[in-house]
Amino acid sequence: MLAPWLNLTVKIQRRSGTSRNSLNEPDWGTDASLPIAYASVYCRIEYVDMQISYNEQGERVNLGAGTYMFLEPETVVYPQDRVTILTADDPALINKLYLITAVFDEWNAVGNLHHHVCQLSIH
Repeated sequence: MLAPWLNLTVKIQRRSGTSRNSLNEPDWGTDASLPIAYASVYCRIEYVDMQISYNEQGERVNLGAGTYMFLEPETVVYPQDRVTILTADDPALINKLYLITAVFDEWNAVGNLHHHVCQLSIH
């Protein structure tokens, strides 16, 4: 059970790119047109490797490096799903957008699925 550690709610939208554009790339459609897989799901997002990005405007923390989301086992997600933070303790995180790049299943000692770990990238 992860419930005591889940401190955010997120909306998960599923990409279903069935058509291709003129460059033979998948056409996902607009972000607003993506179907909603989960309207509100509890999760935890951890920023493991906070790296500093240096550019002409100054330095800032790059939250996209080493960002992981933890979900209960009954929530089914796939790579390329879009994640939007709905509620958080930090108001700066609300409405941040991420894409799931990889999903890892974590199992308990008796072989039951315990939770999912999703690697995220900034969208």
